[in-house]
Amino acid sequence: MRAALLNRPAPAADRPLEIVGLPDPEIGPDEVLIDVLACAPGDDPHVAQARALKAELCGALAKSAESFVSQSLYVSTARIIAEGAPKPTGVR
Repeated sequence: MRAALLNRPAPAADRPLEIVGLPDPEIGPDEVLIDVLACAPGDDPHVAQARALKAELCGALAKSAESFVSQSLYVSTARIIAEGAPKPTGVR
């Protein structure tokens, strides 16, 4: 797989990320891969299941977060993942 590797902390203007080839990660017996699938387009049952798991995880993280800001981010992320966004979201 290709990955952006940060070898040294530096300002983004210095372009510290290096694109490298790495072996595909191995998923352990008690682990699941949900982040990539949760972001995938379409209505595939596996994608829908990953979205549901990611929304559930965000909800659980909201309950354990200490700051109000973190709680709010987790709750809104869980809602957007579970219900879908009415318009594209993200940093503009």
